[in-house]
Amino acid sequence: MAPDDGREYVLYLAWFGPGLIKIGLTAADRGRDRLLEQGAITCTMLAAGPYAAVRQAEQAVSAAGLAAERITARSKIAAWPRLPAPRERAELLAAARDRLTSHFSWPHQVRLIPGGVSDQAQDFGLTEQVPDSWQEVTAIRDGGILAGQIRFVVGRHLLLDTSAGPLLCDMRRAAGLVIRLVPGTGPLPVPAGLGLVDSPTPGGRDDGQQPLF
Repeated sequence: MAPDDGREYVLYLAWFGPGLIKIGLTAADRGRDRLLEQGAITCTMLAAGPYAAVRQAEQAVSAAGLAAERITARSKIAAWPRLPAPRERAELLAAARDRLTSHFSWPHQVRLIPGGVSDQAQDFGLTEQVPDSWQEVTAIRDGGILAGQIRFVVGRHLLLDTSAGPLLCDMRRAAGLVIRLVPGTGPLPVPAGLGLVDSPTPGGRDDGQQPLF
């Protein structure tokens, strides 16, 4: 466990889809950045305090089975096409918050903070119907070009419309590529130089999450 660095940390509850609720922490001065990076559809802040105490609370909540410390990217992606309406997901997360706060005793130095539910779907562009299937980029080879019309960006994942249909890419695969705006309308073709696979399903390979606060 890292020593306290003098900053305040916040314990949060993040909702990624039905049954997908995560407990986590972030530095208070980062605001919602951590939740946006992780692709949380809705979120609420629970408690605040120094790092060691907030981390202890995070581990205790997870050990009690009240929320998971980690949810795979594959599970998050699989939930996108079946997200309930904003009001319903807010109610689901609020109910989870109430269950947690009523059954959990906060460690010393951690204080409960009032927190409403923030919905981030509009931040990602997840305001229209999500397609039921797509192809996924598995590799971008030398000379390859990733091109298309952006439909939405959730965390590190970007969904493009192309003439061949929707295309999902983990943008870590595009590290080092030059990004250019191309004038014109309509979906762009999928160029050569990409490795592709059909729409992912739950339980597939997952590269994990960056251990950032």
